[in-house]
Amino acid sequence: MGDKPRVTICVPCRNSAATLARTLDSILAQTHRELNVVVVDNASSDATADIAEEFARRDRRLSVRRYDEPTDYVGNWNRCLKFADGDYTALYHADDVYLPEMVEREVLALQSRPDAGLVFTGAVYIDENDREIGRFGAPQEVFAEHGGALDYAQALKVYLRHGELFMAPSALARTAVYRDELREFLPGFGYASDIDAWLRIAERHRLLFLPEPLMRYRRSVHSGGFAQFRARTTLSDGFLSLGPRVRDAGSALDDEDRRNLSYAVLKDKLRCGVVALIQGNRALSREMAHAALTSEAWALCAWPRRRLMLLAFGWGCWLASFLPLPTFIRAAIFEVRFNRLRPHA
Repeated sequence: MGDKPRVTICVPCRNSAATLARTLDSILAQTHRELNVVVVDNASSDATADIAEEFARRDRRLSVRRYDEPTDYVGNWNRCLKFADGDYTALYHADDVYLPEMVEREVLALQSRPDAGLVFTGAVYIDENDREIGRFGAPQEVFAEHGGALDYAQALKVYLRHGELFMAPSALARTAVYRDELREFLPGFGYASDIDAWLRIAERHRLLFLPEPLMRYRRSVHSGGFAQFRARTTLSDGFLSLGPRVRDAGSALDDEDRRNLSYAVLKDKLRCGVVALIQGNRALSREMAHAALTSEAWALCAWPRRRLMLLAFGWGCWLASFLPLPTFIRAAIFEVRFNRLRPHA
């Protein structure tokens, strides 16, 4: 057992008592046994630290680091990086569930590709009751055209085209990449600070993707980031990193890539408009819907599917802003919005 790579798994958490035990059970049950699990508690006011301490008493591979001074999520991620050790390091969420073979599969993937800095997997989405509500995987072109490995320009292009690429809490990195190169998650990118980090790593190393859903990612009303996405009426944090990168990319990107970014911004404005409608802010809803009904917006959408989406959501949001909507109709609109107008993370 001692000749196997050593993996550090950090679990940043705050007030995660409802889900932490399930998460830690799944991590400690990994088939890759050479683990150093560090729970990094961000001044929780519930039983989070007590639950973690009980696990530490039962399994010597797990330890707890308690902080009394609260920080934001980026600050706690950076606390985690201080404990990066061994050959590989992961930051896993405190409310997700990891299949037993996940770490082993990721380690083998990185061992097979010395040019790669980190690896991601697919996931099954679950709700607060562990019911499956969807699936996530990297776009098929990642595997069909690039063999599951992307350099920086390829990753940026795929992300611009699809708006989805990274299953963040599945990421396993070479510890040296986190410790000596990345060093910290940068403030200023909101909930997309991890996206910025992955793209910074891609500037030096390839990113690997496994198609299988090797974890269960919880989309719950109790998850801070998820709730924030569902309620916000401003553009998603992902654009804070994407915009400057597209401007600086030069010849690495073409006109289609830039149109993809403009279309993503437009789609996110529609998302904002639908959320504003649900919240009763009709003026903002009309303003956001209008953005989708201009000739400039139409010109961006060369693909019929995109134009159909603009018409459906743009006119639907505009017309609905003039109507009183019962609560159950607002809830139905909300679910359609979330499934069809996903934010750029």
